[in-house]
Amino acid sequence: MIDELLKYYKSNLSTYSLVFKYMPFLNAMVSFLFVLLIISGYILIIILPLSFAAPSYVKGSAIFFGGILILSILVISFFNTKAKRILNNHYSIQVKKGGWRTEQFEDMQRKFLSEYLKSKGLYSEEKLNLLIKILEKEIVRSKPPTFLAPGAFLALFIPVWSQYAVFFFKAFDSTKFNESTSVFVTFTVALFISVCIGTFKAMFSLVEDFFMIEINIKKRFLEKVEDALLFYNDTCVDLEYVLNRSN
Repeated sequence: MIDELLKYYKSNLSTYSLVFKYMPFLNAMVSFLFVLLIISGYILIIILPLSFAAPSYVKGSAIFFGGILILSILVISFFNTKAKRILNNHYSIQVKKGGWRTEQFEDMQRKFLSEYLKSKGLYSEEKLNLLIKILEKEIVRSKPPTFLAPGAFLALFIPVWSQYAVFFFKAFDSTKFNESTSVFVTFTVALFISVCIGTFKAMFSLVEDFFMIEINIKKRFLEKVEDALLFYNDTCVDLEYVLNRSN
C-alpha cells in the first residue's frame, strides 16, 4: 500500500510532477550545477589548508568555486521566474515577490493529497498517524547517496580543518602570536566552520526536490501527510466549535 501511495505522490503530487516537468532543461541544469558546486566545494576544502605551501592551487580552486556559485545563483534566479509563470499558467497561482514556492502552492498540494487519501479511505486521524509512523520507519531504512549526505561534508570538513588549525598555530612564532591574535584566529575559524556547515545543510534543504531519489520522495510525502493531519485536526476543532455554539 505504501508503495502505491509513494508512486502516486511521485507521479501526480510531487514538486517535479506539478512544476519541474514543464522545464526539464532548467531542472537538469540546476541539478548539475548543484552537484558541480558540491564537488568544487570538496576540492576547495581539501586544498585550502595548503594555502601557505601552494597558494596558486588555492586561488584557482577558489575562482572555480566562486564562478560555479555565481552561475548557480543566476540560473536559480531564472528558474524561479520560470516557475512563477508555470504556477500562474497551470494553477492560477500568482506570485509577485520572493520565491516561487508559496503557501498557496503548499495548500494546493495538501488539498490534492487529502482528496486522494479520502478516495482510498485513509483520511482519518488514526490512519494518518499510522501512515506517518510507517513513513518515518521507511525513511530511517533509506539512505541518501553518499556524496549528497551532509554527514559526508562534515566527515571531510572537520578532520581537514583540524589539521589546518594545528599547522596554522605551529607556523607562527610564539613570541609574535599574542593572546589577542590567538583568540581572534580561533573565533574566525570557528565562525567560518559554523557558517559553512549551516549553509551546506540549508542548500540540501532547498534542492532536495531536484533529486527524485527514494529518500527525498519519502521525506516530502511525509511532510504532506503531516500537513494533512494538522489540517484534519484543525477542521475537527472548528467543526466542534460550530456545533457547540449552535447548541
